[in-house]
Amino acid sequence: MQFKSGVLIIALLGLSALAFTLYNNPEQGLYSPSQLSQNDWKIEQVQSWQLNANGVQHYLEAKNLRQQDDTVFVTLPYLVRDTLDQRMIIKSAQAQIEQQTLFEFKGKVQVEHFLTNQNTPRNVNLLNTEQLKYNKNTETLSSPVAVTLKSKNTHTQGIGLTLDLETQHTRLHSQVKTTHYDIN
Repeated sequence: MQFKSGVLIIALLGLSALAFTLYNNPEQGLYSPSQLSQNDWKIEQVQSWQLNANGVQHYLEAKNLRQQDDTVFVTLPYLVRDTLDQRMIIKSAQAQIEQQTLFEFKGKVQVEHFLTNQNTPRNVNLLNTEQLKYNKNTETLSSPVAVTLKSKNTHTQGIGLTLDLETQHTRLHSQVKTTHYDIN
């Protein structure tokens, strides 16, 4: 009889925890079962790794992922792109992923980029914007809005950005202002 009462207590505690979680989760009302189709899903506290044939590794961490109508919505994404000699980290408030290759980051987007070669000093380049697209197929970053680029001794602002991650060619589209600092 003691075993059965122990199982009953555990079951009640589990149901109480589930009810408490559902009651205290403010996002729960946004995605009611009637809004989701058969192929839609939601996952909490996500970590994912991918290694491409060209040697590029991607690591994604997020508060949650939710797929609806072939689009994946991401809350608090943290994406790391690693190659043999460089690392790029993208953080933002939210993102959307289309066809597993096109990421659109929105809200306080921050990009850190640096070489990982141990023979050179670590020089971190920062990019800040409110909207950024990352295309894994073309290995490009783009933004139609204001961007700020910071490095060890430069600070550049402009509207619109295209950045090729393979060649490191960066193009700001308009209203470009650069300040260069002499550091001795």
